[in-house]
Amino acid sequence: MIKRINRSILLGIALLLTGSLVAGGLEKGFEAMNKKDYFNAHKQFHKSLFKDYTGANFGLATLHFIDRCPYFDLNLALKRVITADSSFGFEMERNKADLLELGISKYSINTLKNDIADKAYKILQEDPTNERIEQYLKHFSFSKNYAEVTKIKSGRAWAEVRAQDNVETYRRFIIEYPSSDERLVADSLYALRFFQVQTSSGSLDDYKLFVKEFPSSAYSEQALDTIFQHIKKKNTIRDYDDYIRSYPRNKNTAQVWKLMNRIFLTNYTQEKLSYLLEVYPDNPFAKDIDVELKLMYEPRFVVNDVNGYMLIDSKGKRLTSHYYESISDFKEGLARVSLNGKEGFIDKSGSVRIQPIFQDALEFQKNVCVVEKDGKFGLIDRWGEYIMSGSYDEIGNAFNNQVPYQKGQKAGYFPLNNAKEIRIKFEDASDFINGTAIVKSQGSYGAIDTLGNWTIPAIYDWVEENVKGLSRVKKGDLYGLVAHGIGEVLPTQYQAIGSLIDGRRIIAQDGIFGYIDATNKWVIPMKYPYDNSTLKVSNFNSNAAIVTENGSYGIIDKQGAYIVKPKFQNLISGPGNQLAYQEKNRWGYVDLTGNKRAAEFEEAYPFVQGVALVKAGGKYGMIDHTFKYVFKPEYSGIEAMKNTELCIVSKDGKSGLFHRDGGIFLPIEYDKVEMLNIRYFKLLKENIVYIYDSSSEAMVWPK
Repeated sequence: MIKRINRSILLGIALLLTGSLVAGGLEKGFEAMNKKDYFNAHKQFHKSLFKDYTGANFGLATLHFIDRCPYFDLNLALKRVITADSSFGFEMERNKADLLELGISKYSINTLKNDIADKAYKILQEDPTNERIEQYLKHFSFSKNYAEVTKIKSGRAWAEVRAQDNVETYRRFIIEYPSSDERLVADSLYALRFFQVQTSSGSLDDYKLFVKEFPSSAYSEQALDTIFQHIKKKNTIRDYDDYIRSYPRNKNTAQVWKLMNRIFLTNYTQEKLSYLLEVYPDNPFAKDIDVELKLMYEPRFVVNDVNGYMLIDSKGKRLTSHYYESISDFKEGLARVSLNGKEGFIDKSGSVRIQPIFQDALEFQKNVCVVEKDGKFGLIDRWGEYIMSGSYDEIGNAFNNQVPYQKGQKAGYFPLNNAKEIRIKFEDASDFINGTAIVKSQGSYGAIDTLGNWTIPAIYDWVEENVKGLSRVKKGDLYGLVAHGIGEVLPTQYQAIGSLIDGRRIIAQDGIFGYIDATNKWVIPMKYPYDNSTLKVSNFNSNAAIVTENGSYGIIDKQGAYIVKPKFQNLISGPGNQLAYQEKNRWGYVDLTGNKRAAEFEEAYPFVQGVALVKAGGKYGMIDHTFKYVFKPEYSGIEAMKNTELCIVSKDGKSGLFHRDGGIFLPIEYDKVEMLNIRYFKLLKENIVYIYDSSSEAMVWPK
């Protein structure tokens, strides 16, 4: 506690009382206070309140300010001096002059006010109770120490807030102390605790709500990162679409666009590409997709000269800006190119999509591609970004969105497009086909589904891929048949089991074979001799099958009855009802009713699209269904092209292109003729590549 009155005030009072002032109650009060006659001073000041209101309040304020005075009370001192300050402005100038003679002025009043504040501050410093802090802040807003006391209060409040450390206390602190030194930290901790409370459930909706309610929060980016990881794991177009529309400027949005495009382009069709452009015109990859869509069905050809390979269009226009060491066929809009021993990809416009930086690369499949770099394998998307890091010893195909991989002695599956990760580790793993994959575990083979569940236990030496829910299996030298998820339908005791073809399956045991139907019931008992060719030549085709008896070939129906009794040296079936037969080392044709043509050929092959290849006089020709020559037997080779009326013919080491009616499209003068599609052919002559358009009967390249 301060023990002495402010010296400046007492000195001023002392000087006043030595002057030639008219004696009165106010003067007597100051005189008594100077003599430390505080009771009389108090009496005189109170007597003067009515006549000299300003001066009496100033005197009382001074009296209450003196700490050894029995009337010491800083609150009353402050109240009186504030009253004096307020009333001083209403005093007449004459009265102000009289007050000035007593040392009472605006300056002295303000000085006393500040002195009272200073003393209150010093008392507070000695014992800074919450009550004194509150009182000081309530009454001394004008004080130079007001900010410091405010800081003391906020510091105390902050300590309490940190001790409680919850959302509500931080919120109240920010409201009550908006300008405190702790405000920035409070904002940060408030956001953190709110974020923690709001997202404590870990639900995607809670993170979305936090971002919606607090878009400017320091933790909004963290929330958005979590949302991104959530939707990346779900990997659906709907979630990606929602993210893009909700957070178009977020740092993750570019990656979300890529992931969504990756799903769309997994099914690489004109319909999908068109829909993608229509629905998402702001797609950052729209330009590339538009190029691919426009050029999807535009033919492209790989040609070369002494400098290397290039890409041209159907008009012979060069599309690639430089030469490559090789260019592959296009798959899903991209073609593999090789440059300086490295491989990359170009699109149909000839533009480089993925720089040639890989040692090896496969073709794209479901919008992904296996690549090799530095002796390790990885999986990239069509923008060259790794989906599977290039750290694997082997990678399979992306069938059913599960990619098999080998890493050291362990194999497993990497999930794509919302597939469930299969964490089980195997010794070997194959591609998924028809929903199941063959895997090796503890030295034996079995099968799993896309969730990693066993459909065939790993107890076999060999397991066939899934065919309509069934797989052939092998233990030792014996075969069985297993239904996935059910078990063996045929025990592993048979010499051979064929594929189900035309509703029948070959079953062999102890050197003989018969047939079962699609329900695995016997329809033709085992009675026919079995050899290594049986599974090739004795499958049913057009309700008929070739069998042998006593070394001769015949034809049976689906019930085992002979259509043609065994009498032929050999038989070859085809897609039609005419079979090529061998008799006395000559070949002819027999139909499924037993009618036959004389064996007049050295070789005869099944009919395909109404024509058949035959050999006579050491040369090949072609006959039609009436057995008349389309091409006389004077060629070294004839190949009828599927889905077209054209044939590649060869003679004396050269090839040409003929129509099936015998018309010549290209003379027999080329080193090689290769069909690219039903319209275009690739020709090679003296190491020069030609592209021929059979529709316009003109060369596309060279021009």
